Amino acid sequence: MGKFFSLFFLGLHKDLLNAMSYKIQFFGSFLIIFFNLIIYYYFLEFIGASRLEAVQLDYFKYIFVGLLMTDFSVLIVRSLSGPITTYKNQGIFEELMSLPVSEIQIIFNSLPYALFNGFVRMICFLFFYVALYGFPLIDIGSLIILLFSLILFILCSCGISLVFTGITLIFHRGEGLPFIYSAISTLFGGVFYPVSIISEKLNLVANLLPIKHMIELIRGLSGISNYSESDLYFNIIFLTVLSIFFLIIGYLIWKKSLEVAKKQASLYLY
Repeated sequence: MGKFFSLFFLGLHKDLLNAMSYKIQFFGSFLIIFFNLIIYYYFLEFIGASRLEAVQLDYFKYIFVGLLMTDFSVLIVRSLSGPITTYKNQGIFEELMSLPVSEIQIIFNSLPYALFNGFVRMICFLFFYVALYGFPLIDIGSLIILLFSLILFILCSCGISLVFTGITLIFHRGEGLPFIYSAISTLFGGVFYPVSIISEKLNLVANLLPIKHMIELIRGLSGISNYSESDLYFNIIFLTVLSIFFLIIGYLIWKKSLEVAKKQASLYLY
């Protein structure tokens, strides 16, 4: 366990130093969050979206949650598969895989920085929200549920990232997969609108997307949208099931892909 945490923080330190070496890009990535949110806010004010007060819905708050979780989701989903292409391109993947630690630890070595970056960006989002509306009134019980749900959501995202990692190991290209997943999540995950607006039948597809349940939990427990106790149980149970499912499927696909890549002697090809 000590070796695991040592590797965890070494990975965070390595990736943080690498990111900080490009200071304009590093700090600019956080400033662009405020830029995009300001555009969304004033655009919605301009087109009169705030008139949805008739149904007691602040649309900017509604899409704010969707934008927040989409941003966080993309970072985590690409955290395991993305660096593999970079390592292969730099010619260091073979050296990393020969280290005296398990392959799965090496793959997860890029997760700490993704979490750090994701949480810092989340703080930027929340800072903007508080500047506009003040601190949201959420009781301790709801806050604990949200934190627990966020952990489940991270586990789901890691499992999906492992699937993408397995595909990258076999086909040597997987950079576009997280963005395809992001597009599907945006379209069917309720980021900008309930998926039922397109078709009630698509709810089955939407329920397979972790972001849909995480967004509904945040909106419901923060009072942004109507939320019942049965909705809460439904989202929590689904997130729990999805986290187990994606972690198992992701690990099995990654493990099988690693075996196939080794047999084909293509593990270190780019």
